[in-house]
Amino acid sequence: MNAKTFIDLAPYLLPYFIAFGVSISIGFYAWQRREVNGAKSFSAVVFSTSIYTFFYMCELVSHRLEWKIFWDNFQFIPTFIFPIGLFAFALQYSGLKLKQSKNIWRVIVFLPIAFILLIFTDNFHKLIRPSSKLILGEPFSALEYPFTPVFWFMTMYVYIIVITGLLILIVKFFRSKSVYRTQVLIITMGAAVPLIGTFLTALEINFGFHRDTAPFTFTIFNMIVAWGLLRFRLFDVVHMARDTVIESLNDSVIIIDPSNRVVDFNSSAKERFNIIATVAIGLPVDQVFSKWPDLYNIINMKKSQQDICLVINSNPMILDTSITPIHDQRGTFKGHTIIVRDITQKKYMEEQLETHRNHLEDLVKAATSDLELTNERLLKEIKERIHAEKALMNSESRFRSLFDSNPNSVILSDFEGTILEMNRTFLKMTGYSSEELMNTQITKLTHEKYHDEILQAIKLTKSGIVQDEPLEIEILNKNGSLVPVMIKGWLVTDQESKPVALGSFIKDITKEKMFDAEKTALLKQLQQTQKMEAIGTLAGGIAHDFNNILAGIIGYTELSLLEVQKNEKLTNNLSRVFEAAGRAKELVQQILSFSRRESGSLRKLSLTPVIKEAVHFVRSIFPSTITVMESYQVDLDTIKADETQIHQVITNLCTNSYHAMQETSGTLSILLENTYLESPRKYLTMIAFPGNYAKITIADSGPGIPEDIKERIFEPYFTTKDTGEGTGLGLSVTLGIVKSHNGLIELKSNTGKGAEFTIYLPITSQEELESIDADGAETPGNNEQILVVDDEIFFIDIVAQHLKSLGYQVKSNQSSLRALEIFRKDPTGFDLIISDQIMPEMTGVQFVSEIRKLNLDIPVILCTGYSEVVTEQTAKHYGISKFLMKPITRKALSKAVHYVLQNSRSI
Repeated sequence: MNAKTFIDLAPYLLPYFIAFGVSISIGFYAWQRREVNGAKSFSAVVFSTSIYTFFYMCELVSHRLEWKIFWDNFQFIPTFIFPIGLFAFALQYSGLKLKQSKNIWRVIVFLPIAFILLIFTDNFHKLIRPSSKLILGEPFSALEYPFTPVFWFMTMYVYIIVITGLLILIVKFFRSKSVYRTQVLIITMGAAVPLIGTFLTALEINFGFHRDTAPFTFTIFNMIVAWGLLRFRLFDVVHMARDTVIESLNDSVIIIDPSNRVVDFNSSAKERFNIIATVAIGLPVDQVFSKWPDLYNIINMKKSQQDICLVINSNPMILDTSITPIHDQRGTFKGHTIIVRDITQKKYMEEQLETHRNHLEDLVKAATSDLELTNERLLKEIKERIHAEKALMNSESRFRSLFDSNPNSVILSDFEGTILEMNRTFLKMTGYSSEELMNTQITKLTHEKYHDEILQAIKLTKSGIVQDEPLEIEILNKNGSLVPVMIKGWLVTDQESKPVALGSFIKDITKEKMFDAEKTALLKQLQQTQKMEAIGTLAGGIAHDFNNILAGIIGYTELSLLEVQKNEKLTNNLSRVFEAAGRAKELVQQILSFSRRESGSLRKLSLTPVIKEAVHFVRSIFPSTITVMESYQVDLDTIKADETQIHQVITNLCTNSYHAMQETSGTLSILLENTYLESPRKYLTMIAFPGNYAKITIADSGPGIPEDIKERIFEPYFTTKDTGEGTGLGLSVTLGIVKSHNGLIELKSNTGKGAEFTIYLPITSQEELESIDADGAETPGNNEQILVVDDEIFFIDIVAQHLKSLGYQVKSNQSSLRALEIFRKDPTGFDLIISDQIMPEMTGVQFVSEIRKLNLDIPVILCTGYSEVVTEQTAKHYGISKFLMKPITRKALSKAVHYVLQNSRSI
């Protein structure tokens, strides 16, 4: 279509453009208020009429038959949307709810979809247009086709839906109150206009030209309905106003919207202010109440409440006016409720009452003038009474001050245990208010187990029997906690010494109980420490003597093995003796480890491989019924430790778990992880200070450890196993090893829920020197002169034989004093001194001290079965070159002598 053709057609299309613009504007206005009941469905109706008008204009300007059919097809879509939207609008506007609404809506929506599918596939079945033709005309040509039964069926469907919507609106008209019937009538009339228009179109009544009148009827419908809705503010607060207005009230109730327009009022307001509903609703407040500016000003300023005086129908009236905002369920402001109450009569009565009161006062003054003389006589009496009452009040005030300021709780009760009075301290202790406790039984604040004691104490106190010991019970605080208290009661008597009440001092002894618990725990810890120290001292003494005995057994056995190498049977027997002595040596090491008397050889090592090796070892002896789970979650696992002892700790704990689960089945879990202790951690006599630790957790699912033996399981020789199944040293040795490594071991266990041991070992990143390998190869001597000093003759004999066989010259003595004299005669005649520590005349440390006065450079090896004074770490402090623990093997002696002589030569 060119510009000239469009200009020629513009006058004919202009009415449709206007109809389209009006409808689309009304639709947008309704959509903006879509949250209001009925607004969405009305906007759908308006938009459908706009779309219909647009498609019809497209059909008008089309000149070819196929294009007119194309646009005519699209006109059917809004044709079906319109009745459905009108039906939904009628339902929402009237507030009607349909039963089985889902099934009804499925039918209503299904048929239009079926019709539209038939329309757009008409080329295949011709059920809608069996024949179509183009009727030429000026300025538009028209599409014409005969109406089929399917078309009439579609038309009937549309009419049924529209008529049903109209019937719903008519029902709404008759059910509505008179103030809203005008609105409903206007909306109903507007909804009937499209029905008339579509009826004329269906009958082909086109007023002399082939053009559809439906767009105009739709637009008229939109304008009429919108006018009815806008005139009476449907999209604002009408749906809430009827719930707010109370017709039965004598007070005048008026509803205004946020724009200060009147939307509703009750009968009282109508009669009082002579308001006509059809005129007033929708008008601004200033127009409705223009006769009463005082009332309008109050409404306009939104004052919450104020009394005003108005002249209504020539009658002066005093009105109490209150204004309340209205909000919907979402909290959105929707307007105000104005309540006007006639208080004229009330004010009149108040004035009359004031007049009578003044008159009565005058009468009283006249009457009291006769009593002035009497009052003067009584004045002195009154003053004295006032003075007495003031003194009593002061006394009561001092008593109350003393009562409330008492640091202990004080209560007064009757002889049934009912609380009559209590001080502030008691209220603070129990958490209750005085109103909650007043006239409450004291037994309600205690457990049932204390009730008999409390009632017995009340009876004794009432009888005048003084209790020597206070009653200790627990009072239940309001928050549910128990407060330990000590109660001491006394008898309250009147001036005639008759019992009237029972007084009780109640002292909160929570702190005392805590101190007692801490004292008990500390005493228990001290006893445990003393016990462990006593056992350690005993272990040290036994270790010294036993190591000296083992020194002889091991030494002579080694010498014998050197001599009988050709006798296989004898060699075999002596080897068994040597092995047994070695196990005895290890047993002594365990005893010293448990008592922290021996720390072994500490060096820098990684925990992960040590634990894996120990777990791999014990896993091989576990039955298939026990599952072993390992987890290593560490970034740093380097510690300063004795590898053998750590291996022993893991083995001991895993073996204990195995014994606990061997009769059933279960799971053994081993977890290694890093942790940081922010504060000191204590268990038994051990303490781990803040720092980084490797945390080893070994847990089993066995029967657990009973509460009564938890603290004994670390004692030496304590065992719950059958005879022959254990020595009772496993956990005591484990504790000693962990303690010697500056670590801590904890136990968590509940009967039936397994046991969990947790070990904390301090992480180290410093390089440590490893100990000399005591099992290195034998190294021969070169005729060096060695002085051996020991009070045990067999030790001297063994050491001398070994050294001589290795190529050294040996001189020995049992007396440290005689040995010192020998050295004094020739201080440079010896290359090395080997001395025992514990000797009767002079200890090894004292002997070395005297030697150093004569020769500072001579090396000294100190040997001992056990010593509290000298250890491998403190040996250098005493001038000792090398420290050896008895019993000493031939290889260890050879290695130590060679090491010391080599170092002395290098110096």
